[in-house]
Amino acid sequence: MIAASAHLKQKTLNGYEIALRVHAYPAFGNRRISTLKAADIDARLATLRAKPKADGKQRTETSVLGTYKVVRKVFSCAYAHRLIPFNPCIAVTKPQTDTAEARFLTVEEVNRLSAELSVQPPYDLLVRFGALTGLRIGEVAALRVRDIDLRRGEVQVRRNMTHTSKGYMVGTPKTARAVRDVPILDETLFRDLGAYLRDHPHRDNLEAGLWPGKVPGHNKLSYERDFDPKGFYRYTFKPAATRAGLDGLHFHELRHTFATLALESRALDMHELSRAMGHASYASPTRSMRTSGHATSAPTARRSRLTSRLPALRSLRCVRSAVSASDSPSSILRSQQSSRATTPRALLQDRQNTRRSSC
Repeated sequence: MIAASAHLKQKTLNGYEIALRVHAYPAFGNRRISTLKAADIDARLATLRAKPKADGKQRTETSVLGTYKVVRKVFSCAYAHRLIPFNPCIAVTKPQTDTAEARFLTVEEVNRLSAELSVQPPYDLLVRFGALTGLRIGEVAALRVRDIDLRRGEVQVRRNMTHTSKGYMVGTPKTARAVRDVPILDETLFRDLGAYLRDHPHRDNLEAGLWPGKVPGHNKLSYERDFDPKGFYRYTFKPAATRAGLDGLHFHELRHTFATLALESRALDMHELSRAMGHASYASPTRSMRTSGHATSAPTARRSRLTSRLPALRSLRCVRSAVSASDSPSSILRSQQSSRATTPRALLQDRQNTRRSSC
């Protein structure tokens, strides 16, 4: 069944193989598939919930859901090939994903975290980049020099790095919509990226990795080594977060931070945010707002967070206000010709005027 799924990525295949080998086969491997009932599957899921993980921690409902999905695929395949008359998974209560409110940072917290990494540049820039573009860690790791388009003020997401049983693999992003161009909305980040690229030792090689890797056994960084996202999180990001008073912070929570800043400042509307974050569907950001804390229904809490983000929000509002300006296309062209690189403000003006002319 799995071998026939040629469209699946290696990381997905690894997850399926582990779920079958560790969780499904020990319980069902010695039984004929036609003898298994919904009660047997329910009992196995209950056993998984009660059984702690190898590190002693309680197994999450999301982990149980992963096993359920693989078992359901097996039964669906058997039913499609008429090996069983009925798919028992239809009668099984599907485990629900964990809906704990996700964490996101204030601007001051992002700057504090970045300051802790200032002793290892450019990792301080990398942290601000993650919080102000919303890229996944695998997308950040796979960036090349050519992917930073300063003329258009965009980050071009074309690849994703994942860790599999075969080591790191660079392939296409998570979904088709994850192939995208993300606008650089923050002016300070835009300038810092420009300075970083000018000083990049491989700036003439467009296929060179954007971020340096760490030399094994040392704190020294080298552009001759590939960026290691797992090693970066474990040995650099996590200790820096602890020193900054942000214990337990995950890199993915910088993605939540970007979504919150963009929405609360009105730099992006919901549809634009969905495209910028590479969600699989327009409903994805709406669902994640409810379950992962990108937004809140409590006005007091929202105003409190908004106050703590004012420095960055002023910058984002400044960019957003340029979209509604009445500049003509000819004035935008003159401003582009008078500068070596198009700023994010000019980029948004150009896009707005293009939309107006097409109406």
